[in-house]
Amino acid sequence: MTGAVAVTAGTANRELSATVEGRVLTVQNRTSAPALLSSIKVGQDSRMVNAVIEKGGVLHYTLADTPERVELTLKIVREVDMIVPRAHALIRHRAERYQPSDAFNIPVVMNLTAEHEDEERKERERLGSNPDDAEAALNLGLVLLRRNEMQEAAHWLGHALEMRDRLPDGGLLASHQLQRLLCRQQQFTED
Repeated sequence: MTGAVAVTAGTANRELSATVEGRVLTVQNRTSAPALLSSIKVGQDSRMVNAVIEKGGVLHYTLADTPERVELTLKIVREVDMIVPRAHALIRHRAERYQPSDAFNIPVVMNLTAEHEDEERKERERLGSNPDDAEAALNLGLVLLRRNEMQEAAHWLGHALEMRDRLPDGGLLASHQLQRLLCRQQQFTED
């Protein structure tokens, strides 16, 4: 592949754009809310990234090889409308209007599937071969958080945060998730 490849998603005003130059993927978020880069697929190799790109932010990610084709899985929240039980609310104000920028600060509990078990196995293997793989530590922590394995999830999220400079988003998602997990643990000990 020669030169740069550019891809644009979103509306006509090009809210999200991605370019690949050599081995460096650059994703720019021009929306009014943060976006979550969930995964990157290069050829048959798919890798969980789980990096938050702030509104107006840019993320640079170094790929293993120079790709011919890259597939990105991005999630963006445009509007938040939810009811949270008062005991579990992060903000306890009456009639508070929530901003889409708060969406990735709140963990979502998901049912684990065989795919999630596969993700856990892959991340454990990555950490087995390289204990300083910050992305693998983050991804494993998130998978364990979905399973409510709080102790081990806290360990891996904390480990990822120790290496925040190696995470594509500088540890933003890991920090939010660990903070929420610690709040939940504190609630359990108070009850």
